[in-house]
Amino acid sequence: MSLLDVLSAFITTARSREDMAALAHRMEHCECDRTDRLVDGMHAWKWDLTAYCRDPSGFVCRTDTLEGLIAIIADLFFNALQLHESNQRSGWPRNRRQCLAGNDETAATMLCRWLDFYPILPLLRAISAAAFSFGGHVLVPFLLSAHLPKNIVTILKRGVDSLPEDFAGDFDPFGLVYPITLVFITTKELSNIDDGVSSAYFYREYCPLLLETLNRVAEIDEKMRWSWDGLWEGGLNLGGIVHAKLVLPFDETKYHKKILDYSKIYRTTILQVQTPYQLARNIMLALAELPSQCMNISCADATAASMCSGCKRVAYCSAHCQNHDWAGPLPHKKVCKTIRALGDAAGFPVYANPKFIPPQLEVGEFRR
Repeated sequence: MSLLDVLSAFITTARSREDMAALAHRMEHCECDRTDRLVDGMHAWKWDLTAYCRDPSGFVCRTDTLEGLIAIIADLFFNALQLHESNQRSGWPRNRRQCLAGNDETAATMLCRWLDFYPILPLLRAISAAAFSFGGHVLVPFLLSAHLPKNIVTILKRGVDSLPEDFAGDFDPFGLVYPITLVFITTKELSNIDDGVSSAYFYREYCPLLLETLNRVAEIDEKMRWSWDGLWEGGLNLGGIVHAKLVLPFDETKYHKKILDYSKIYRTTILQVQTPYQLARNIMLALAELPSQCMNISCADATAASMCSGCKRVAYCSAHCQNHDWAGPLPHKKVCKTIRALGDAAGFPVYANPKFIPPQLEVGEFRR
């Protein structure tokens, strides 16, 4: 138990990136006494050949590097949390805090930092388990990590890339599809917090790569002959959230239909705000990024052929959509004058002809 305590402390001790690089350099330039049979045996040990490993071959770490050591410690950390959650009286960990060496925030920061140093599955498992076990107070450091979104998307893409082109959705719960599923488990755990941090903006910088990869996941999902508790569906749902909140075009040549279907659901929710000014502001922000899209939320056509004569900013694909939106679930008649006033105050262009829309107004400029 004391050894496990030491290993837990090792992975959660606050270190700078320079300190971590120095540790890695020392292991790459080993000065151990290899005449010692035990030390030599430990150096020769092959994790992928001599121990059970749940990761596909492309994700297995070398054992003669710091990466391999961190991978093993992260798996021990994950198993300790699993032991605690299953209420097995193993003697260790005595409590959840012991798994994180007594400091939740530092541990969360270091797990993210190690993942940035080594984007490997055991660390992602550890982060997912910590998010599940410790709840909101430990999620905040994860969500504030500058590199965690990048690494989640990187591992997801790596998992998708590892699938053979002829993969037919065969059942292999701890095989090729595991990295993809683990990413979706992690994104689910990280979304279980209500502190105003949006999933869409968490992934915003890596949005194109995320959606491109989720498109491929959706195509693979169509082939699947089995499902895993809806986790893949949850991943595609995340794609819909990102697409909706970042007001991206409903383009079926660019985004999978399933992602667009989720996006249409969330877009309605996003526009449901309390005051006409807030709704008008959100509509104007949507127009700033996508001025040509039909603003009838039940349509979301990429074309716009007719213009509201009142606000002169909102366009529709047809008179039918315009009439529907005027008194629809989010009636345009309540915000038409506000949009006109807000557009005039912000210098937002008047669209005299929706077929020849002027250049987009930058969102940052509109916010100012």
